[in-house]
Formats: sequence, structure tokens, C-alpha cells
Amino acid sequence: MGIKPTDKIVELCAGKGYLLEFLRKRFPYNKYIGVDLEGCRYSSDVVCMDLNRYDPPKGDIYVFQHCIEHLDQDRVIEILRYCLRHGRAVIGIVPGHHISDPTHVVNHYHYVDIISMILMVHPKCFYIRPDLLSYVNPKDRDWLIILSNEDFDPVNTFPRFFRYALGILRRTYRYYARWVE
Repeated sequence: MGIKPTDKIVELCAGKGYLLEFLRKRFPYNKYIGVDLEGCRYSSDVVCMDLNRYDPPKGDIYVFQHCIEHLDQDRVIEILRYCLRHGRAVIGIVPGHHISDPTHVVNHYHYVDIISMILMVHPKCFYIRPDLLSYVNPKDRDWLIILSNEDFDPVNTFPRFFRYALGILRRTYRYYARWVE
């Protein structure tokens, strides 16, 4: 499976497009597009779209970081099925720790919640583990999930920095933003 130079990578809930820029530097030959309600004000690579009402653009690999907890959970199942129908893989980070955020439909996901959600999506293969920084700070646990309709070896299919970029980039930006503001 892996990432091919011709792949189109779609980021759901892209925000200002920082992950897209990070991935573009590592994989310069791929095509990138982000989807967000407000991110289009900051980046030309981000399309304004409400995922609760519309399906994302077609792509080969879909990525997200802390996105699905903001959406209606029935809609999340529809979006993940759509992404697997049109792409090869969905890679994302979901919160596993309590967060007081009024925009969250689901505050955080337990392992069992993720499994039940994945069973409703019906991927051929899936992979779940705590993200890299959860090992450094277990009370701030997030989950890395990979869904695919093809058999894959998660360690060898996606480069390590691609698998962990989602969680590392998000947390680094979050702590950096506190100092800048």
C-alpha cells in the first residue's frame, strides 16, 4: 500500500493547514487538499466545507487530527465509509483524554469506543495504538488509528514520521501557540 508520489492526500478539519505544509515538505510530489469550516481564510490549500453536511473531496489517503469528536457520530461513520470507498487508507488521531471543549460532540474516546466505531465502518484492516506522545505523558493520551480496505503492515507501510506526525505536530503547535499569544 504505502504512499505513492501520485497520491492525493486529503486532510479533514485542516484548520490553518499546518499539517499539509508539514507533509508537503516531507512528500513534495503528492497533491494535497484540506477541508475545514474556516481554514480557507489562512491557506489556499484548504477548502471551506462543513463535513456535517457534505462529503470531503475524493483522495487516495485521508488524514485527520482531532476532527471526528467535533462531528455528529452517525456522520463520522458515513464519512469514514466514504473515505474508504474512495481512498486506500484513513489515518487519524482521536482524543483519549478528557478535554473541556464545548465544540466536542464526544469529549474523548475509550479504546472500546474506537473499536465499536471501526466495526460499524467495516474496514478490511485496522490498527489502533496510543500516539507517540502518549507514551511520554500517559494522562494526555490520544489514539492513532489507521483504517484500510487493503492488507497492510502498519510499521512498514507508512513511514514512522508520517504515522506520528499527526500527534506530534498538533501537540507541538498547541504548546507553541500558548507562548506566542
